[in-house]
Amino acid sequence: MGGICLPTLARDVGFHSLAFEVSFLVPYYVLHSYRYLYLDEPDSYGNLFPPVERRFEFTPEEQPYADGVAHEIAVVYPGYEFMPPEVGHVVVPDVQHHLRYAGEATIYDCLIDEQALPRKKDA
Repeated sequence: MGGICLPTLARDVGFHSLAFEVSFLVPYYVLHSYRYLYLDEPDSYGNLFPPVERRFEFTPEEQPYADGVAHEIAVVYPGYEFMPPEVGHVVVPDVQHHLRYAGEATIYDCLIDEQALPRKKDA
């Protein structure tokens, strides 16, 4: 798992990042975009900046960064491919994820660990 912050939001408003995960089970990797906006008060989980948006398709401003990350992954992990959305959105039967009920978790949910995301404003 890794990520990069993009220079598209003012630092006092929030931040915008690309994150990636590389599977050790299958030759796939996942790239996705997050936007966070700072809150004046913590939410019910104590977060000062919960993700406002997570996307698996990239905007024109994100695409050059996504291409760069994909190139680096291809160099380090030859033969790995970007996980197609039709695979990532597949529901995994009988798997309960901390964010989903059994029978609702997708492959994306299983690969992307929301717990590893920053939890406080200065993280």
